[in-house]
Amino acid sequence: MVKTEACSDVFDCPPDVTLAFATSNEDFTPMVDGGPQELWFGGEQGGYHFFAGVEMHGLCDVVYLDFGIDLLPPGGGRENLVRYNRHPLTIRCETRPEWYPEGCDGDSTQQRWWPMQVIVPCDNHPVDPLHDADCAEPPVEPITDMEAILTVTATDHTGDSDPSLTRTASHEVQVEPVCCGGE
Repeated sequence: MVKTEACSDVFDCPPDVTLAFATSNEDFTPMVDGGPQELWFGGEQGGYHFFAGVEMHGLCDVVYLDFGIDLLPPGGGRENLVRYNRHPLTIRCETRPEWYPEGCDGDSTQQRWWPMQVIVPCDNHPVDPLHDADCAEPPVEPITDMEAILTVTATDHTGDSDPSLTRTASHEVQVEPVCCGGE
């Protein structure tokens, strides 16, 4: 177990977080609001997955992440697919001025975290003649017939003793799930 202590780093830049399609630090593509988001088939667990990660600036290496995916069915409403909290140690990347968020020309950091692999339940699997997802029944509401809203909030590990020091950044993106990458 790793003991984490409150971060007291000071950054000239405001906190910023961006959702990305990510399977590694090298394969990291920011998600585009209104754009397609490829689902992946396979992996160790089988089935269909969203691969997601976050890129952060102006936050400490240890953050609290609140991540969620909601589905927007064709008939209306908003249904939660997944929501969870993590307290990860992120990967601090080499910092370059061109990576700084807009309006930031001072000291910043860039860190990434990517092991968010969200399994799509059988009721929402896409219709995909190329893969056998091993579900007992066909999908009730294929995810490819819906929009998905992905959200993340990153909060520094700074406010444990003094809440006024807490830095937080959020990002929400609405995407169109499309089938299918992977095996």
